[in-house]
Amino acid sequence: MISALRAGTVDVAISLCPELAPDLANEVIRSEPVVAVLAASHPLANEDTIPLGSLADEEFLFFPRELAPRLHDVLVGACRRAGFEPKLRNESFHTGWDLLLLPKDSVVALAPESVASGLKEGVVAVPLEQRTDSLETRLLWRDGEASPTLEAFRATARAVYEPLESRST
Repeated sequence: MISALRAGTVDVAISLCPELAPDLANEVIRSEPVVAVLAASHPLANEDTIPLGSLADEEFLFFPRELAPRLHDVLVGACRRAGFEPKLRNESFHTGWDLLLLPKDSVVALAPESVASGLKEGVVAVPLEQRTDSLETRLLWRDGEASPTLEAFRATARAVYEPLESRST
């Protein structure tokens, strides 16, 4: 994404926990907690909240580090602070989501809270007891470049990604 922005292939990008670069401007448009995404049949699926450490023996689906290094590192860091090294599956979170691995296998994922509104049947999102690092969705664009189109896009993105709690009021 950064190389596409620098090359001018794209003018603006929206990304979850993107890499940050000094020559790119950025704006946080949403910051949200991490939830555990589990099969509805998982023993912890009906809990109000769960400690992240209770998932220490599970296999995880994460975004591959080569595609999303900062996001990957935030999630691995949360597991390490909870006292364990996550056992990672070869599939990525998106592959598991698209192939419906989450409801069929005993795998879990960590994701932003907003995924709870679009879960497939047989999958649930359970909040974590301990607050982990928030996952930030950011807009990125070339620093020093401004246009009415960019400003309109930023305003629209802010509205679309408004904080989750303000949508229910």
